[in-house]
Amino acid sequence: MTRPARTREQVDQIKKQILTSALAILSTQGYNALTMRSIAAECKMTAANIYNYFHSKDDIYLELVIQGFEFLHSAISNALEKPLPPKKRLAAVIDAYYEFGKIYGEHYDIMFTLPTPKFNDFVGTPLEEKARKEMELSEKIIAKLVQFTRVFISDQEKHADKESILRVVEGWGAIHGIVSLSRSRVLMYVTADADSAYRRLRDDLIATIVTHES
Repeated sequence: MTRPARTREQVDQIKKQILTSALAILSTQGYNALTMRSIAAECKMTAANIYNYFHSKDDIYLELVIQGFEFLHSAISNALEKPLPPKKRLAAVIDAYYEFGKIYGEHYDIMFTLPTPKFNDFVGTPLEEKARKEMELSEKIIAKLVQFTRVFISDQEKHADKESILRVVEGWGAIHGIVSLSRSRVLMYVTADADSAYRRLRDDLIATIVTHES
């Protein structure tokens, strides 16, 4: 007797199970440990069955990275759209990034911390188009941050657009540092209150970025 076709909801649930298992492997064991067999073992399926849903481990990996950038893009966009004065909106944007790192820590690891493939690694491969989705999302996030940061830079300042980019990079590096230290559990040996350390860093960072009130 032929087994009835799975519903859309059942397919989505199986895909979610596969992605969750793959994310756990990536975050705890690294990209090199990710194989269709290891994913199958983690989610108690056969490797052959996983191929019914994804073409390869990189197909799964890219799905997770795109998912992560969608979460981050949504968080940053929501913060930027808040009806707040620019300085307070800047604090909301920085908070959104920090909270993303706390809530979606495993996604954060594969996006920004662990040595994983990037867009250029997929150029010229069948997965280039899918990888481009990740690249475009990350570019949208950076473009929004650079445009917003431009508000805090005087029009008279030389190379104002370049300065806006540099301030975004500076801020990103600072917040990434404290998120990464928290994720690695190293920070707990220095302070039990990572959130207080973060807020101090955030306020210092805002003072550095904001050179005039708009």
